[in-house]
Amino acid sequence: MYKTGTIINRYTMFIYFEMIKQTGAKSILDVGMFLKRIGAVARQAVDCEISAQACICGVDFFPEVDLPIYEMIYDQILSLNQFMDCTEPFTEMEGKRFDVAFMLEVFSMLREQQLEKFAAYFLQKASGIVADTKMGDWLTGRGLVRGYYPLMMEHSRFAWILVDELRI
Repeated sequence: MYKTGTIINRYTMFIYFEMIKQTGAKSILDVGMFLKRIGAVARQAVDCEISAQACICGVDFFPEVDLPIYEMIYDQILSLNQFMDCTEPFTEMEGKRFDVAFMLEVFSMLREQQLEKFAAYFLQKASGIVADTKMGDWLTGRGLVRGYYPLMMEHSRFAWILVDELRI
């Protein structure tokens, strides 16, 4: 049996799709491959959809769970090790910034060095970051951002970081 990091929190699912919709994101960095972790077999779930024209790049934390459908859903996929070894990881986005980067329910899966690499990449290559509050607090605690806008739904809390506005 593989560990898959399955996400079942409906509020986390709602935040993922709603932030794409609200921001009008056309380029998305999905750290942890959220769509794979909720079991989506298309770019839609919970009555929400991501446009086929949007570019979605994913960092797969569970490449041993090899499902070919995700090669159709994502425009480019890298394993965590591939991401860590690259200086310019996503050829799909060369010379461009991601409209939004997601890092939901993955903070506890990463070591300090990996968190540092993602933080540096986000702050350079993303206009906005949606993360759980652990990541938002970590970025703030390291003095990389001035804070974040809290997003709350019931008992679920998320961090919305507008990089150009909040980066130190």
